[in-house]
Amino acid sequence: MRTCLFLLAVIIFPGIIYCQKYKKPIDYRFKNGEIGYSAFFSKSITYPQASVKAGSIGNSITRITINPAGEITDIDIINPIDSNIDNAVLNAIDRSRDFWKKCDTINHNQEFFMQFSFSLPGIYPILFKPKTRELAALFPDPLLVTLPESLLAALSKQNEGIKIIKNEELTDKANAFLDSAKYDEALPFINELIKRDPFTRELYKARIMINIRLNRPELVGSDDDKIYDFAGGFSIDELNKDKE
Repeated sequence: MRTCLFLLAVIIFPGIIYCQKYKKPIDYRFKNGEIGYSAFFSKSITYPQASVKAGSIGNSITRITINPAGEITDIDIINPIDSNIDNAVLNAIDRSRDFWKKCDTINHNQEFFMQFSFSLPGIYPILFKPKTRELAALFPDPLLVTLPESLLAALSKQNEGIKIIKNEELTDKANAFLDSAKYDEALPFINELIKRDPFTRELYKARIMINIRLNRPELVGSDDDKIYDFAGGFSIDELNKDKE
């Protein structure tokens, strides 16, 4: 009789059992779970005005490590955008220290890959939203950082135009310089494309080739690492197969 009742519960409440079994780590490591995480960082990170004027756009990705006591033990920006945006992200993470929770059921550190999409009108960086449980454990939901309409209007009135270069223009310029073997000139455009799309293998391959041609072997290793171990041992190819 007990077996029948259990089977009946599984049939009637499969969603409840699934949610309990596959709860994301961010839900028990951050105050009020992923909802609290999204609420905190949405309020804590604003678009630096200097970055807006410079037209800085990108998916800022930061890896943080949380120990079982709920302490942040390591912070590493793995897709930097510019110094103002990077500092804004680091300051917000620093203010979040009291919101990470102790966990008595684990004895190992946990990594989270935080994505903040700094987007200006008409251009949205590429984000990673995993569909499998294993990768969803590493990546909390990405957050969009945009300009309030009031600030856009104010900049327009002050005749302070935002210098936005479209992806197609960046690609055309990078290819033109590469075709002419002008590697130093091509590099800034490749860097900008990676800021906006950190999940395209070919962009890192292009930057590796440029740095080899420019005799900068010390810069090759980090891009190789990103290709084959972007997050938690998963390669870029594996991440792209797992996108929603």
